[in-house]
Amino acid sequence: MHRRHPSCVALIVGVLVCALAAAPPSSWASAPRQYILRHPRHEHCKRHYVRKVKTVGKRVHGKIKRVRRTFCIYVSPLPPKSAPSTQVAPPPAPAPPPTAPAPPVEPNRLATVTNLEVPPASEEACSVKSFAGGNAILCVYLVKLSVSSAEGQALSLPLPILTFSNPGEPGKTWALESNGNPSFILEIYWEHLTAFNVEVTKLIDPRYGVLATAPGKGRWGVYASYPGTAAFAPSQSSSQGFASPFF
Repeated sequence: MHRRHPSCVALIVGVLVCALAAAPPSSWASAPRQYILRHPRHEHCKRHYVRKVKTVGKRVHGKIKRVRRTFCIYVSPLPPKSAPSTQVAPPPAPAPPPTAPAPPVEPNRLATVTNLEVPPASEEACSVKSFAGGNAILCVYLVKLSVSSAEGQALSLPLPILTFSNPGEPGKTWALESNGNPSFILEIYWEHLTAFNVEVTKLIDPRYGVLATAPGKGRWGVYASYPGTAAFAPSQSSSQGFASPFF
């Protein structure tokens, strides 16, 4: 029997160690991308490998023959799924309310005073008439109206507005522009038609005719208002009634 010389054995071991050291680490440290499953009926792929059948070429007796081989192909493991967060997101902060525009600055206007006088009508200022089927009363009133500033300056423009009302027409008013005179005549005419039991009262301006009409015998009321200007503030008089011994 021949014995191997120790120097030959040492030489072979040194060559193997150098070959392993020179090979890249990935060739032996990392897992292969795929390998052939030799006995697919009795073997299973390793963990992180999936089975797949491929048709490959094999040399048989000098010729390439296509055969089916079962491969185990490496699949990278998926990262673990993170559990859904149970933290409730805080509600969004409410939007700030819109800033209201600043009201325009009005110039300081001088105060005004509106005076309205409707003295009661005396019996001499009223006339009573009877006629077939009814009777009537006509009373004449001298109305006085003036507008002035707080310092006493008389104001003629714009013209004051007279607003009339009557209990026979609740909630209804009649607005008329004054004629610009400091005093003027207005008449109240009441008529009762006994045949039909109908009463009606009328507000009359002798120059323009009937200004307003209401049913019944209710007393007319009036107030005056001054619209004002850029320099003078508006104002309003107290309410006055058209009183007489008859209504």
